[in-house]
Amino acid sequence: MIHFQVAEPAPSSLVYFDLSDHFAWREPRPQEIEERRALLNDLLIFDILLRSGGVSSPDTLYPPRDKCSLVRLLEVIENSSYDTLKKNCLIYFLLKWHQDGRETIFAAQNCITSQFVALTEAYWYLDSGNHISVRVF
Repeated sequence: MIHFQVAEPAPSSLVYFDLSDHFAWREPRPQEIEERRALLNDLLIFDILLRSGGVSSPDTLYPPRDKCSLVRLLEVIENSSYDTLKKNCLIYFLLKWHQDGRETIFAAQNCITSQFVALTEAYWYLDSGNHISVRVF
């Protein structure tokens, strides 16, 4: 008897991500994120947010290192205990790593209000260490 394995469809949010040579988490970015995590007592805000949504061991999922690990992270977010708005904010956070404005398109298409965009951006700036004093203020 032949058994076929049916592939699960990729998360719909995957279309917003660049999976080419411009993948947002190519080296040295994963190492930089891990170093930032170490500076923050091994706990990024993104880790806290994932845990609050029922995700265990977020440090094994984030940062994604390739397409497969990004798909896995997006699936975990989709299956988290969060409502749609919070899931979309987590995806917005991830899209912010592309640093090309695609997160703004995602926010508009998914009706993420300005206060949630501002909060998510503050979390991103704190976790990334980019322009913290200017952006968080």
